[in-house]
Parts: sequence; C-alpha cells; structure tokens
Amino acid sequence: MTRFEPRLFSTAVVAVIAVAAGCTSGQPAGEAEGRPAAAQGREDARKAAQEQRDQELVERFRKDKDRLFGELEAVDKMIGRNEPVAATVALAKLGKTVSAYGQSKAAELFEYETLVKALNKRKRSLEDLVAKVEPEFDRRVKEAVALGNKREFGEADAILTEIEQDFAPLDTVDELRVPVALRGMRDRYRERVTNLRSQMAEMRSRRRPGDRIVLGDFAYVVEKAESKGSVGNWLTRKTAGDGATFLIVRYTIENLGDETETVLADDFQVEDTEGRSYSPSAEANTTLAMSGGSKDLFASELHPGVKRKMITAFEVPKKILKEGFTIIIPEKGLLGTGREKVGPLVMGPGGRVRPVPKSEGARASKGDGADDELQVVLPF
Repeated sequence: MTRFEPRLFSTAVVAVIAVAAGCTSGQPAGEAEGRPAAAQGREDARKAAQEQRDQELVERFRKDKDRLFGELEAVDKMIGRNEPVAATVALAKLGKTVSAYGQSKAAELFEYETLVKALNKRKRSLEDLVAKVEPEFDRRVKEAVALGNKREFGEADAILTEIEQDFAPLDTVDELRVPVALRGMRDRYRERVTNLRSQMAEMRSRRRPGDRIVLGDFAYVVEKAESKGSVGNWLTRKTAGDGATFLIVRYTIENLGDETETVLADDFQVEDTEGRSYSPSAEANTTLAMSGGSKDLFASELHPGVKRKMITAFEVPKKILKEGFTIIIPEKGLLGTGREKVGPLVMGPGGRVRPVPKSEGARASKGDGADDELQVVLPF
C-alpha cells in the first residue's frame, strides 16, 4: 500500500495551478517574459535609424556647405545693389534649407554655426537697407502723382504697376521670414498704389472744360465759363442781385445725326456743392441776345455735321464760385434722359474756371490754372 506524502501532494497542486493559469491567459510564460525585450529591440532600431539619418544629413551638409555659402554671397550682392526684396526671397529660401539641417547633428558643426550667424547678420542688414531704398520708392510715387495731375494716366499707372511688381515676390515667402521693416514698407506702398489708382479712376470720370462730350446725337465742348456782375450794353443792361453774379458758360455744340435739328439755346443747368440746381436766367439771356452777344434767344437750327458756338447765363450766388459748382448738360429730345457733368469747378483769380482740387478746404487756395490734384499721404 502506497504511503501518502503531503509534501509531494502540495508540489503537484502548485504545478497544476500554474499550468491552468497559463492556459487561461492564452499566453505562454516565455512569451510574456519576451515582451520587454521586443520593445527594447524596436527602440534600438529606431535610434539606429535616427543616427543613420543624422549621419546622412551631416554628410550632405558637408557636401552642400560650399553651395550654401555661395548663395550667401549672392545675397550680399543683392544687398549691395539695394535689392531688399530679391535678397529677402533668396535669404528665406536659404534659411529654410539651413533650418532643415539644423534638425540633425549637423547643427553641432562649426560650419553650420558660422552659416547661421551669417544669415542673422544679413537679416539685420536687410532691416537697414529698407530705410535706404524707401526714398527711391517715394520718388517714383511722386512721379506717378505728377503724371496723374497732368492726366497722363497711362504713364502714371505703368509706374504704379512697377511698384506692385517690385513687391510681388514677397508673396511667395513665409510672412515670418520677411523683415518687419520690409513688411511695413510693402504694406504702405500697396495702400498708396490702391489709393492713387482710385483717385485716377475718379479723375478720368470727371469732365473738364475742353473735353469733348458725346450725348445722344450731339457733341459738346464747354470752352469757357466766366463771372460778370452785369451783362448787356449801355442800351440794354442787366445787373445781378445782391450777393449774386452771372455765370456765363460758352460752349460748342455739333450735330452728329443725319437730320437738321432745332435745339434749345438754354437747357443747361448748374448745381452747387449742396445739390441745389440753377436754371438759365431768362432776363440775362434775353439781354445777351438783344445786345448782339452772338446769342440765340430761344432755339437754334443745327444742320448735320455743323458746329455752332453757344452761350448761356445763370444768376448764381457768388459763394458757389469759390465753393464749387458743376455744369449739367442734358440729352436733347423728348425721349432723352441722359446727362453729363462738367466739374466740379471753381472760379480762380482773373475770373477763369478751373477744376476743383480734391483736397477739402484747399479749393480756393490754389493759383489760377490749377488742376485736379492727387492726394497722397506721404512724408514729402
């Protein structure tokens, strides 16, 4: 009969429990022990790959450094030629390349540190260069303003387009890589270009004495406007009322149609800066016609292709000659609804009419013959 051994029984029970635990977890004991070793292996492989990439970048930098220093010399030449935009674009491209090398052990090399210091030095040089070249941009804007004031809009716009193109390459660069001073300069001149273009567009639309205006079947040229306290001669004279004057407008009308037309002699109007409208003065115009002033009394017969000089008079407050007024030309005919405006105008010294300058408050301060003025907020 076999003898019962408690010690052997206990050992067997423990072994059975261990086997059962392994089966329950579904994972062999050896595999559980191998997990830390596998993770360590993957980490070692990652580090080895990183070191290999670092070494490749270091070797690539060593081969590339001469080219990078060559590009830096090219930037120096751009700065020497006062080309801040081109230098900024080149420097930004170079800085991006250098930054990529800086993510590796190439950043520990002496040549890399030297290159980074050189890049930072050029950036400071660009800040100083902006102040140096800005007067030249101011000169070009002033030239565009002068051309615009002569109504040479095509030439003025060409200069403004050149200024826009000068700054356009900066749009290809990360904004943070553009020097602060150059960024501000770019924004200022873009605003000025936009402002000038808007003013020139308005000036183009403003009719002036001497412009040929086609309206319906007729062409008009307002040749002259003058102010007189009275009209007529010693036989027939009409004097303007207190605080008023006669505004006499002389113009040419041409029949562009194929038929003879009877046109009204006095159908123009005048508007002041407050929008008030003034019709021709019947008394002043009758006096002009009766005094032999080459004035048609009520209407005029106009044949095809024929031009005729006309005159019409308005009684207006004297103050509107300084504050500004506009001559309104209506489209003739029963169905005519169009109209054109000549002005705003003011009366200069000597009784000559000139266009109103755009600067508020300066309209009566300019000399005789002054023109429309482009207003630019510049440190001139």
